[in-house]
Amino acid sequence: VMLKFDLTGGAGEPTHWTLNCEPTGGTHPNPAATCAALLKLKSPFAPTSKQMACPMIMRSDRKIVVTGIWLGHTVHRVVLDGSCDLDFFGKLDKILH
Repeated sequence: VMLKFDLTGGAGEPTHWTLNCEPTGGTHPNPAATCAALLKLKSPFAPTSKQMACPMIMRSDRKIVVTGIWLGHTVHRVVLDGSCDLDFFGKLDKILH
């Protein structure tokens, strides 16, 4: 697992982290806990189903861009603070912070 996280939007400066799992490392302040939390999620970076009805509600302009390799699969996922990503954004934001 090798991932890069870019957090943008909101009042603060953009944040950029890398995360490696097995072996644990990267620039994230707590890679071991972050890897453990992400590994507990079921297919966290799978694309959102095109058949899902999503609310057109955005909580903020914040987003998390995840790129890299997750369990052997290439990842490029933009997670928005709203719409179909509303719950996942909250979980991912909590895991990363």
